[in-house]
Amino acid sequence: MTVLLNQIQKVGWTTIAQSGVDELNKCLLKFNITTLNNIQHFISQCSHESTCGRYTEEIADGKAYDPPANVAKTLGNTQVGDGPKYKGAGYIQLTGRANYAAFSKYMNDELILSQGVKYVAANYPWTSAGFWWFNNGMSKLCNGTPAPTVTQVTKKVNGGTNGLAEREKYFNLCCSIFTVTSANTNTVKQTLKKGSTGADVKYLQQRLNILIGSGLAVDGIFGSKTEAAVRNFQAFKRIKIDGVVGIETWPALG
Repeated sequence: MTVLLNQIQKVGWTTIAQSGVDELNKCLLKFNITTLNNIQHFISQCSHESTCGRYTEEIADGKAYDPPANVAKTLGNTQVGDGPKYKGAGYIQLTGRANYAAFSKYMNDELILSQGVKYVAANYPWTSAGFWWFNNGMSKLCNGTPAPTVTQVTKKVNGGTNGLAEREKYFNLCCSIFTVTSANTNTVKQTLKKGSTGADVKYLQQRLNILIGSGLAVDGIFGSKTEAAVRNFQAFKRIKIDGVVGIETWPALG
């Protein structure tokens, strides 16, 4: 499913912009966080860790993570100064030289390791969270049978149960907002073409931005740029290239 701006705002992310929602949706696809239970746990944990997006980096100065502290070895911090440089960043607080190095290699972006917390916080708040989720097997846990409790998920994220009551509150809220019904509303059947307007067009533009990086304004107006993006998407998917979103193109959009 695609997370919409008004949905994440209902969770409490009142300061998030559409660009932040676009990064979130790209993150969900990139790291295969696609089942409802997985999305609900992921967003609820990020909501607690970042106070609903208000903090993209850890408030503490990170000096407690410097060697010779015992935790420094666990985090891969080998030099004095690694603690502050690699303190928690992003919406799930990616922490430590080892995690930054793995994320840098995965993203093929050496600036993640060379610049540290402020660079990750500014450029990869959702993506760093998604990488941590992926790298620590959280999707396997969340998609398991029986479904995990908030306590089980929190222990893997936090190493304990810090903030459990608030995490449970956010999870229950996410369960009421991100539902099977809300996922089904994203399966749109109306045929769209140049001149079409409305919510279905906004959804189309959002999907094109996520799937092929079209850079469209999500304004609900099917103009020439949207038509060109549809044609590019159809060529990418090797389906009929006509600039019309109909019975063949909608399933490809997901």
